[in-house]
Amino acid sequence: QDVESATGNSRGPGGTSGQVSGEWKQDDMEGVRTMMRQGRMDDAILMLETMAESKPDITELVGPLVEAHLGYIELLAPLDAVMPELKNRIMWSHYSRVLELEPENEVAKEGLPAVLEYFDEFNIELPEEINPIHFFEPVTINGELVSPEIPGT
Repeated sequence: QDVESATGNSRGPGGTSGQVSGEWKQDDMEGVRTMMRQGRMDDAILMLETMAESKPDITELVGPLVEAHLGYIELLAPLDAVMPELKNRIMWSHYSRVLELEPENEVAKEGLPAVLEYFDEFNIELPEEINPIHFFEPVTINGELVSPEIPGT
């Protein structure tokens, strides 16, 4: 996943987004939209969150960020190959990020209770921070290193 940071440094595999001095170009957003159409929600989220870090007023990014986070959940939710605990941690983080961006988002407000119920049912503590990008890297659950790769993304 190649994403350029606000300083122009590449983060992950392959991209040149043209970011300079904390700004981005319109073709960056076109690239994000292409990623989303291709189902590459993880790449789109990485790029959008990097863009959001570089600009104090992210109003124009809220819609695409919400769409990408919810799109990622949509791809993840039906997968049986992902450990249920990991899946619920990921979904909690994405739903929570959506609600940070758009507190009245109905999809996130409707989806989050089932995730919270899972945590409660299995007496699992909620993650300490909302950081959906954290889950694009392998994580340790119950002493086991688990990769949250979504097949086909």
